[in-house]
Amino acid sequence: MSSYARLSLAPLTLTLVLLGLLTPGGALAQATRTWVSGVGDDVNPCSRTAPCKTFAGAISKTAARGEINALDPGGYGAVSITKPITIDGKGFVSSVLASGTTGVLINLAGTPTGKVTLKNLSISGAATGINGVRVLAAGTVRIEDVRIFGFGTTGISYEPSGNTGSLIVQDSSIHDVAGVGILLQPQAGGRARARIRNISLDDNNDGLRADAAQGRISANVSRSSIFDSGQTGGTGVAVGAGGVNGATVRLSDNDISGNLVGLSVTSGGSSILSFGNNMITGNTVDGVPTSTLGPS
Repeated sequence: MSSYARLSLAPLTLTLVLLGLLTPGGALAQATRTWVSGVGDDVNPCSRTAPCKTFAGAISKTAARGEINALDPGGYGAVSITKPITIDGKGFVSSVLASGTTGVLINLAGTPTGKVTLKNLSISGAATGINGVRVLAAGTVRIEDVRIFGFGTTGISYEPSGNTGSLIVQDSSIHDVAGVGILLQPQAGGRARARIRNISLDDNNDGLRADAAQGRISANVSRSSIFDSGQTGGTGVAVGAGGVNGATVRLSDNDISGNLVGLSVTSGGSSILSFGNNMITGNTVDGVPTSTLGPS
């Protein structure tokens, strides 16, 4: 190649490189760790020294499998998650205010095996919100040290369309939900697998409801309190609509008390299995498990 040709190509090459870095898909466009602050601005790059204002603003600047952290207490707004990511408000009152909407919507349709983690958050519906957390498609979804309250439909609605994902909820509180604290309701052909441990489901109309009308459900609930489910038909643990799909909920070391109905199984294809160490008492109608299991 002549020296003239090399000189002519040099500016073009530099221009293409710069364009690649400036476009959303550029190698430097997204960071693996971003930050939000109550005094931030979503026009910022979401760095520690120039944080964003909201989770929604930060998520577009965070790489897949990256993490969003809070720098200080604040209200960081509702967010829609479409890629594997962690949102962690550790150390602060990191709030999601979701009046009239869903607090966190998780739909990883493009990466259905991707993992999402929500930690150390307060998600408030302010009495008008719809769902605290709604999951439509994802791999493992972890919800840890999260408080969800003030929603009209559900605290957590787990509605997977696939068969490989799972929901893990631990060390959390869901209360004052006019509908269901935790709803397991797979879509057609889907499977909802859940592990619920050390949580409080209080003052909701229903505590935990497993609806297997369209898909299969397998859930383990342990070391949790389900208390004071509403007096308009409210149930601590309700399992139903089994048919060919079936829902199985296993209970171990739980306190289920003060509800209108403690346990309810409304379909022959579904079951509540107790390991015999649950306290199911003080409900208007306690209900009984389908069967009691011994240690293995």
